[in-house]
Amino acid sequence: MENGMSSFQLIFVLLHILKEICANNVQLQLFEPTIIANPFHEVKYVLQKTDDNAAFLIETIPGKEPCKRSGHFRFYEGSGNNGILRFEHGCMAEVKTWVADSNTVSMDVNKPAFYVWTLLAKDQSQGACLGDPVNLLAERREKFITTATFPRQYPAQVNCTWRITSPNHRNIVLTVYYLDVEVGPEWNCAFDYIRIQSDNNEDYLCGENIWEKETFYGDHFHVDFISDKSGVRNGFLIGFRELNIIHDDL
Repeated sequence: MENGMSSFQLIFVLLHILKEICANNVQLQLFEPTIIANPFHEVKYVLQKTDDNAAFLIETIPGKEPCKRSGHFRFYEGSGNNGILRFEHGCMAEVKTWVADSNTVSMDVNKPAFYVWTLLAKDQSQGACLGDPVNLLAERREKFITTATFPRQYPAQVNCTWRITSPNHRNIVLTVYYLDVEVGPEWNCAFDYIRIQSDNNEDYLCGENIWEKETFYGDHFHVDFISDKSGVRNGFLIGFRELNIIHDDL
């Protein structure tokens, strides 16, 4: 994944700033990735939980603009300067990822060359990594599966399996919202990977710090996650829901 922003991402960031971030207080909804960017002046953001059992996954990504040494980026668990300072950097030049359990997270920023992905999430592995496959039914309301202990790093040497079907014989849409799974040599999936099977299709997914959605369609899904004995990362968030389309209509 490139560390810079495309034109589309920049437009999305600016629209998001105008719509929500100008208020500076953001209530994160469970399992909804949200992007935040600095509107080119000093500003503070306060992120608040809507689920006490969830944790914040926060990833700061540098932009393409030259880094200003006079700028700063401070990350607190808690409310502003009254919180616990977890990270401070005068010139952020690489991707940084944190997981925070506190009910409030604050960012004090005076640095235009960055943007931040945030996600409020909790473990939705459903026991699929304990040895037996887990059978799940898709509904019109979106459900989620994750790696064990998500959004914290997943365990090494796990084999997880989810079987997703529709009780109404309708098609299912499966969406990968976040992917941070160890890659192998030459960026292949030789180490850890997700395998998604549906009908006659089989896809392998791995990659680091990927927030771009990837969508799959089918009348059922068999999802496996395999990790080797080293190199664990933060894992994945996958949503699935039933469509108003019967198999025979396709």
